[in-house]
Amino acid sequence: MIRYIVNRKTKHIRFVLRHITSLNNEINQISFKMVESEKGSFKEEYFVGKIRTKAILLKKYNRRLRTLSI
Repeated sequence: MIRYIVNRKTKHIRFVLRHITSLNNEINQISFKMVESEKGSFKEEYFVGKIRTKAILLKKYNRRLRTLSI
């Protein structure tokens, strides 16, 4: 029973880590696109909104990872 709980917990930690790394990669890609766009344009505002959304998800997954690793 304990082994089952540990395996489940490690699978969940891997799942959360995978999402964290993919969100980080997406944020990096968006920031590169944002640098290429003109300042003050609609595109820049769109990219900022996307980064904010990804950052909120990243914060959620970081909190979840912290509670799992305790």
